[in-house]
Amino acid sequence: MEAESAVEVDSKSSRDIPAIAPNKKQGSRLADGSTFLPNIDGRSVWVRLVKGTLRKLQVHCGGEFTVPRAITARRVSVLEAVLSNMEENFALAYAEDQQPDPFQLELYGRLSDRQRRLN
Repeated sequence: MEAESAVEVDSKSSRDIPAIAPNKKQGSRLADGSTFLPNIDGRSVWVRLVKGTLRKLQVHCGGEFTVPRAITARRVSVLEAVLSNMEENFALAYAEDQQPDPFQLELYGRLSDRQRRLN
């Protein structure tokens, strides 16, 4: 006599049933947000500015982000770091009685407009 199996057989195809239930611990650290950029030192000013802006956006929005909102918030945070860097370069140029590069000013305007539209 055969021993009974502990696994129940379902009439659905095995392709329709996930083999393993989803686990929050599965997935990449990059995808779940625990690692920002794996090959970049997280102590740099740029990364700290991006992460700080991301945290402020999260508080402003009331807590955990949905996936689409997290993607948008990350883009806004990166643009904020880039724009802050550009502003510093403009200030340094003016401090030396020079004019900033017109291309950089145009790019700054376009990026700040994009950031505004993402918010």
